[in-house]
Amino acid sequence: MSEFKELTWEQVKPVWDTYLWPGRDSEPVTSMMYLGGYNLHFKSEEPYFIGFVEGTEVVAVNSYVKTDVPKPDGYEWRSRGLWVHPKYRGCGHASSLLRYMIKHVWEMGGSMIWTMPRRGALEVYESVGFEKVTEWKKQDWGVNCYARKELLH
Repeated sequence: MSEFKELTWEQVKPVWDTYLWPGRDSEPVTSMMYLGGYNLHFKSEEPYFIGFVEGTEVVAVNSYVKTDVPKPDGYEWRSRGLWVHPKYRGCGHASSLLRYMIKHVWEMGGSMIWTMPRRGALEVYESVGFEKVTEWKKQDWGVNCYARKELLH
């Protein structure tokens, strides 16, 4: 039985570098902004890593980090690095991770969460209320779109 856990960067990095973005030297936080551009300030934000573990093996992971300056209705956050081991796909791990993140970000006063899912991941994001807001675009790491979820307080 897989166990839900908060993870460390040291647990997540090998999974991302090996399975999600093979050959890439991943960083815990990127400076990407919603709908384009970069803000190096984001790299100073503390990311959250959550996942499911089977024994000592990480079998599902997601991260999230604040990516905006405060607004009257809260901060924007980014969901990044959602991955589930093929053997565990269809078990609900991805949607459980996203629901946990949504609740946690809402509790911290977040107003919106955005992401750049691959085609194969958009459906799980949509199942928890994310909406696709751009067309698909080829990136260095695959074909992605922007999707977002508004958090009402």
